[in-house]
Amino acid sequence: MQQRMNDKKAKVRQKRNSPSDVQIRPKTEELSSGQTHNDNPLANITCKIGDNACAAKHVSVIQRTGLFHPMNESQKVQSLLRLQQQYGNRFVQRVIAQHANQFTPRTIRGRRLLAHELAHTIQQGDGKSDLLSRVPDESGIRETPPRYNFSTNCGWIDWSHADPGIGADLISRVRQASDALRAAGTSATSSTGEFTSTTMASRAPVVGVVLSSASLRVRLLRPLSGDEVLSVALSIFKKLSVVFETQQQWTQLVGRSSFSQEDLPSNLIGFYMAARGYTRDQINQYCGSLDANGSLQEYNRDHDFETNRSFLPVGITGHWPPELLNINDSQAPALYEILTMSATQGTTSFRFCPIYRVEGLIGETDLFIVSFGGKQFTAADNLRVVPTYMAREGTSGSYGHVTFIEVEPYGQADFHTFRQHNISWPIYVPEPVLVCLSSHGNPV
Repeated sequence: MQQRMNDKKAKVRQKRNSPSDVQIRPKTEELSSGQTHNDNPLANITCKIGDNACAAKHVSVIQRTGLFHPMNESQKVQSLLRLQQQYGNRFVQRVIAQHANQFTPRTIRGRRLLAHELAHTIQQGDGKSDLLSRVPDESGIRETPPRYNFSTNCGWIDWSHADPGIGADLISRVRQASDALRAAGTSATSSTGEFTSTTMASRAPVVGVVLSSASLRVRLLRPLSGDEVLSVALSIFKKLSVVFETQQQWTQLVGRSSFSQEDLPSNLIGFYMAARGYTRDQINQYCGSLDANGSLQEYNRDHDFETNRSFLPVGITGHWPPELLNINDSQAPALYEILTMSATQGTTSFRFCPIYRVEGLIGETDLFIVSFGGKQFTAADNLRVVPTYMAREGTSGSYGHVTFIEVEPYGQADFHTFRQHNISWPIYVPEPVLVCLSSHGNPV
């Protein structure tokens, strides 16, 4: 029994170990050109990342290897892997940074493969940060100042998420839109109070490639008071955080980056730092943060980190501090409407609407060439659905090559309609079927 328990603990610790513990060393295997690593000119390139002049000087050398001209997505990824194995991580980092436009897969499979190899080049290279925002790791806890703290009242805090910058910018944009409405008075138009939110994005830290992003297009419905500015900004911030975390699911092949246990609570902490001017020391006091030794002790407990889709912390022994609860956003959605939501997954962009009305065929059996079955809906049916913020490109027998949006019923009547016609949910439906509505149900 004791041996089985020890084996279990060993497996958990092994699962937690960072991929950066594994080092891939350059090999001396022969290349297709007959050259070995030792006499191949690639091994002597010493360009620094961002040194475009140096890159231009050596680009012909890179191209002559035959390793850097992939024809399809699988070859794009394999070429990265071969370069990494044969010439080392620093060289591959330079290649991606200087020639990222040649590695732009357009399908979900291709983007996942690219993300997987980006993870290899950075996590096994000399980059200080992780490729993605992952669960806490030991090195992040030991940093000075630490990237991760465990706290009794707020759970794990990821200080890269608890950054007041995004919150401060969003508050400023809400205030500016409100001031514009107030100044316009009766001359205000429907677009006077419109603005685009701050963009949340995750990047590969060494090469700067944007892996996922999200932003919202918003319209204020009237001028706001000072308290209402913070309330509306917090409400928008929460919605933006959820849309963004959902976009990161396409990189799950690399590791847990979407809705990690500490992500949303840490986001909320960052917003309050912006709204109330709290310092990091004050947050540590309110949250009851542990020092590095205490956080490491919590980290080494025999448990796995879990997905968390709420702004409430997981695993706390105390209570969420009142200093991080003093902005009431419960009535804020009545003061603004979301028009559209823009997102990227790798090199592909999507647009979501807060609500859709279904006008077309859904629930059919789709054979790519022809579709049959399903139910045809019209505007008179008023079937409304909401997005899960997941999308993919595909081919429909009815609509051809289009974007598919994953949706689910909006209200009780819509749930009843789905059940009545034996349509399961969530369901991917072709975008041409969906009529865009704002969060208040107005046509966009």
